[in-house]
Amino acid sequence: MKRGLIAFAAGITVFMVQNTQAESWEGSDKPSDIRAAETLAIRTLPPLTAHLRAMQLVQDRMADGNFKAMDAQQALLAQMLNEMERGSSLGASGEIEAVLSLGMALLNGVDPARIRSVLGEGNISSNDPFLLGALAYAEGRLTESLAAFDSVDIKKLPQTVLAQFHLTRGLLMAPAKPEQAAREFALARLSAPGTLIEESALRREAMLEIANPKRFLVLLRSYLHRFESSPFASAFLSQFAFSMSTLAPAVQTEITLALNSVLTAAQKDDRQNFYAILARSSLIGGERALTDFATGQALIEITNPSMLLSARLYHAAFHVAGANYKSAAVELHSLMRAPLQPADQEILKAAIGVAKELRRWPYDEKPEATPLLAFKQGPQMASANEKSKTIIAAQDLLDGTQTLVAERENEP
Repeated sequence: MKRGLIAFAAGITVFMVQNTQAESWEGSDKPSDIRAAETLAIRTLPPLTAHLRAMQLVQDRMADGNFKAMDAQQALLAQMLNEMERGSSLGASGEIEAVLSLGMALLNGVDPARIRSVLGEGNISSNDPFLLGALAYAEGRLTESLAAFDSVDIKKLPQTVLAQFHLTRGLLMAPAKPEQAAREFALARLSAPGTLIEESALRREAMLEIANPKRFLVLLRSYLHRFESSPFASAFLSQFAFSMSTLAPAVQTEITLALNSVLTAAQKDDRQNFYAILARSSLIGGERALTDFATGQALIEITNPSMLLSARLYHAAFHVAGANYKSAAVELHSLMRAPLQPADQEILKAAIGVAKELRRWPYDEKPEATPLLAFKQGPQMASANEKSKTIIAAQDLLDGTQTLVAERENEP
């Protein structure tokens, strides 16, 4: 919006200056530069190109945290499709501009089948490698898309198209060529600073560098200071939290040492969700040091009532097999009637199963008191063989909750 207003104001200023100069020369010979300016025609953009530029401005508002801009983008895409199908969208701007506009439309979510219907009418050539690559990408033919993009002369691409081109190449390269993909994401960021393209490239480059903690923390800090309001920030932090338990212990330690200070820039809700996911995934993944950090931090950060119940559960489940057994067992007992999610109920069952077998459920100090839970009476500690079997069974149950956790994350 700011860029649009600045451009508009500049245009008005130029018009007023030219108008004033023209009036001052009435009735006299005008300089040659004034006469030349009067002959200039205002260039009108074809509808498709105009829609595309409008969509890029809308995407910039999305990067700034304007959630209504997402609906506006869908409306612009629908309008773009209508223009194409009426045949008026290609205009008289020339073959190159029409090809670039159609390619960018494909890379931004326009239905490729409807683009094919426009190309099939013979209005425009479909032999351009950029357009071919964009069409293959939109149709899911990723290998063909990358091959076509390899033939594109990037020196001929306008700056606005170049950024999207690098971002898409990075996405295509990421699975097999992560180092080259990271370079493409960096080029995309440099080509379109402050835009949704930079936001997208920054979080994707960060996830590629997650095993390199120094580089990852630089990218994460940059993202949270510039795009913490993005509608995609929460999903990015959730992906990061799930990935932590897959990293080497030394990498986990280096990241967690800086994590609290870095995450102060994140939105409060996103920060709470991050620590809840990190606590659960590290508990299920059996990452002891990470779980100790994550469960403790979750209790500090989380204020959301539902999330706090989960945080208390993960903290107690972790400590029930350690020195804080008694307080952890009491906490687990207090959560038995809590409105936990199905995945958390499975974790509670597994944790109580471990607690029951490792040692007897804690009694009140009064001799006449009854157990907090009705246990089978038996020796205080199970035999080594029985204990190991029970712990293995409980761990299997904990591992089985991972699927349930993933399903919960996918719920609308």
